[in-house]
Amino acid sequence: MKKIIFLISLIPLILFSNSFTLFTGDSTTIKILSKGNFKVSVIDVLGGVLPEDILIDELSFKDIATITYIAPIVPMDTYLKLKVDDKTIDYNFKVVEPSFPQDATFVTLEEFSGNVAISEDGQSWSPVSKKEKLYEGVILKTLDNSYAVISGNWGKLYVKPNSTLKILRSRSDNKDFDFIVEVEKGEVIADVLKFIMSKSRFQIKKDSVTAGVRGTRFGVKDNNWFVFEGTVYLFNGNRLISLGAKKLVNVIENTFESPQDFEEEFETYINTFDKLFENLEEEIDKQMEEWDIELPGI
Repeated sequence: MKKIIFLISLIPLILFSNSFTLFTGDSTTIKILSKGNFKVSVIDVLGGVLPEDILIDELSFKDIATITYIAPIVPMDTYLKLKVDDKTIDYNFKVVEPSFPQDATFVTLEEFSGNVAISEDGQSWSPVSKKEKLYEGVILKTLDNSYAVISGNWGKLYVKPNSTLKILRSRSDNKDFDFIVEVEKGEVIADVLKFIMSKSRFQIKKDSVTAGVRGTRFGVKDNNWFVFEGTVYLFNGNRLISLGAKKLVNVIENTFESPQDFEEEFETYINTFDKLFENLEEEIDKQMEEWDIELPGI
């Protein structure tokens, strides 16, 4: 739920400290009212701020300034320090998690091709089978020319060759879910169903960055995060940024570089999987026909 915080001021500004509680990934709108022209800039912040330009330079406003603070997608104590003309305003936030589902559940290995294996300790590996149930703590690995598709009530996760991921959390009840996966290496693409601000969560972690969404198509490859549709919130432990559709951002030494345009189409990526699985089914059907010829009567 979005909250609105009003800071009403006369001239001169009356300043005070403010403390508020927000859910992870939630946002609050801060309205600063003052007669005439005034300038606002961000001195320091733990979390995200809109408009993002205010992080770089002070912005000019007349009579009213509207600033949006976005809470990190992990629980912690955070803050926002604003400079309004020559005055300072401090906001403190306690970011907490809503009550996510607690019942353990599985996700399904919907499709796979090539050499795909799973492990519980990262040492002993077992080959997978189609429609295999994958639980919390399972590590999945794809080798050269190997692909996998994982599905749950949140959508689908496409795993490309030479990738390793671990299911950190997989919980669900009748309508809500809590799914967190960590990408240890390689490339994954998520197609997450849209869901409202509720007791559901979908996150992908890669190194020091956590991505949270509420319905979008996006992916990560090595240190590059890219978005096909919707918006992804990326948090690196200090700064939270929103990455919109057709954008890509590179993370170097835990620092977000400037977002770039991303022109790839989701269907182009997914068609690779679909074509691969179609070819695999054709090969299986062909092999079964050969067996029927070689072994008549069976």
